[in-house]
Amino acid sequence: MLKFAINILWSKFVVPAVVCLLLGMTAFSSFNHLQSLYFERLEQTMRSQLGTLHQSLSAWGRSKRGYVYSWAKQPELQRHIKVLTGDACAPLKKLSSLALEDYLRPVISDPEIKHFYLIGPGNRIIASDNPDQLGLTAPLVAFPYLLRQAWGACRLLPIH
Repeated sequence: MLKFAINILWSKFVVPAVVCLLLGMTAFSSFNHLQSLYFERLEQTMRSQLGTLHQSLSAWGRSKRGYVYSWAKQPELQRHIKVLTGDACAPLKKLSSLALEDYLRPVISDPEIKHFYLIGPGNRIIASDNPDQLGLTAPLVAFPYLLRQAWGACRLLPIH
């Protein structure tokens, strides 16, 4: 009878312990599964948002590039650039620089466009809305791929 009483006592502790262990393992497994599903869904959402952001930034960049190119190809701007890059006298260059600033004032009033720089030979700034920058090396020199793009794609006058 003692043996039977020990088995009953033993089964009162072992069976609930085994059941609790199995429930704990099931809960842990379910939690891990739900966590992996959550992270997969989060990754999909982040990839989708990243794709949308990339498309938006690309569209914004194309629109700004088109905006700048349309201004850059204007005959009045071309005329001022020829004076500034040519062999004109200093007063004529100064007048042309001021006229260029007036002409580009609507462009500079756009809050997304910070400054304009007219880059000449040696990557020096020969006209700008920021007079402190005149004669200095263009900031684009720090970004060679942008500098190549500026000299290649947005060239207004042939390089001599």
